[in-house]
Amino acid sequence: MAAESAPQSVSTTVELQVLAVGNQRGITYLNSESDYRDQRNVSIAISPESKIKVEAVFGGELSKAAIGKHILVKGTAKRVTIWFFDNNGQRSDKYYYQTQILVSNPDQIQII
Repeated sequence: MAAESAPQSVSTTVELQVLAVGNQRGITYLNSESDYRDQRNVSIAISPESKIKVEAVFGGELSKAAIGKHILVKGTAKRVTIWFFDNNGQRSDKYYYQTQILVSNPDQIQII
């Protein structure tokens, strides 16, 4: 739905199993696929301000506690362009799309 609506976002509820967890620039990502670049992947982007409260929902550090869990996430899905950068930090002409749902409130996530 996010890809079809791009560049607009879509309010949705998504059920997924967390197969991978990543971190970049303070944001924690719960991924529905082992490879976050997979076009089927949905990334749940957890803001730094919400991370501690979301960890309380999972009962521990997300990198360990979230793997394998089935979750229900309510939020706004958006197709985001992820650019590749060269060794000098310059943006290349290569990119891929990723569907992300931003979580700014731990009430958006439920373990099922």
